[in-house]
Amino acid sequence: MPSGRFAAQASWSARNILWAAGLAASPAATWLHVAADRAGRIEVLDDLSIPNHPEIFAIGDCISKSWEGKPAPGIAPVAKQMGRYTAAVIRARVEGASPPPPFRYRHQGSLATIGRNKAIVDFAG
Repeated sequence: MPSGRFAAQASWSARNILWAAGLAASPAATWLHVAADRAGRIEVLDDLSIPNHPEIFAIGDCISKSWEGKPAPGIAPVAKQMGRYTAAVIRARVEGASPPPPFRYRHQGSLATIGRNKAIVDFAG
């Protein structure tokens, strides 16, 4: 339960629910009563949907999705790619089109800000 100035509770009806996590693992697997790995990340199918729930997609660092034999890194570019991919899957379903191929994370490099006007960059390739 939130504390401090965000302690007020509210309830809204919604067709879509989005969860954004901070430093702690997301409890989404518990809420959904679905399989999770040892770290509590949701196990998803190749289209990022949850097994036995094709209407539910999970993206970002709350999922267990392999990338080159390791979990996809919990960084914003991964979640952005997953979001675009999920939108393409949903669009294909709505339009009755063929689904896109399975999700595959494409690493484009990393950037770490280390000070004012300074950063370290690791370009992919």
